[in-house]
Amino acid sequence: MERKGMIRPINFSIFYQISNAGLAPDEVALFESTENENIGFGQNRLEVIVLGVCLSGSVKFKLGRRNYTAHAGCAVLIMPGQVLQAETRSPDYNAFFVALTPKVAQSDQAFSMMKRQLFARVRTNAVLQLPDPEWRALIDSFIHIREKYHTCKNNNLHKKMFELQAFSVLYEFCGYLTTAKQHSENLLSKKELLFRNFIRLVAEHHHRERNISFYADKLGINLKYLSATVEAATQKSPKQWLDNYVIQDARHLLKNSDKCIQQIAEELNFADQAAFSRYFRRLEGISPRKYRSYTQGGGSGNPENGTSAGLLRLSQ
Repeated sequence: MERKGMIRPINFSIFYQISNAGLAPDEVALFESTENENIGFGQNRLEVIVLGVCLSGSVKFKLGRRNYTAHAGCAVLIMPGQVLQAETRSPDYNAFFVALTPKVAQSDQAFSMMKRQLFARVRTNAVLQLPDPEWRALIDSFIHIREKYHTCKNNNLHKKMFELQAFSVLYEFCGYLTTAKQHSENLLSKKELLFRNFIRLVAEHHHRERNISFYADKLGINLKYLSATVEAATQKSPKQWLDNYVIQDARHLLKNSDKCIQQIAEELNFADQAAFSRYFRRLEGISPRKYRSYTQGGGSGNPENGTSAGLLRLSQ
């Protein structure tokens, strides 16, 4: 039995358990979701690259601490190292998936060069809503690869053909992703674009840097302009956004880890446990120790159901 909060590694070996999977051993897997397919439930750290295209229905899942919903017309890209947790899916949910090991991905020089951009993109949004023609084109590509996999099994170059076809569908998706990013940024106002860049920096540095001046310097603007722009775009101050990220980390560690409060304070770069406790109580209206007791079943109430003004604010 797995301990609460334990993260299970998902490597290529799990795809051998899927009866309908097309496989190039330890390199590429192509499969369609099935009723008994168990990948994603619980907390899973992926050690493979996975591209999924939703055919019908919908699925709700988390990547790290971000919540997502994918439905028909959506494509999802998950990179190695990301923690996936599937939550619910509709009875009519179905999807195509292609998975590649990092080793085979690195063998393709062009894809290796794109990998850093892909990591940056999926960190902020792993789900892409595709226009109908592009969505159907991706589905056709999956169907074509699946048919080729079965009809060309006796070909001496079957494995290499399968690998190249898997890359072709990944490149197809990356092309749509790049086009969508450029179109999206062209439509953004200067305020929205600045906010998006600010949030990307916060997501990357919040566990070490809690001074808003650090983010203003990184963006090459003064603190007053950053504050005014973020508040105009979102009705929240930069400090509120930064505190939201820090407190989500704190809540996650208190609820799901075995680390003591002093270790959590150190991990989040607080001077000491007392400083962390004061910060947590100011935002949540409850001490870290009591929060842990409540969320791990040791209290008579549950702060996540609204006994704390801070928790209610963060859940909105």
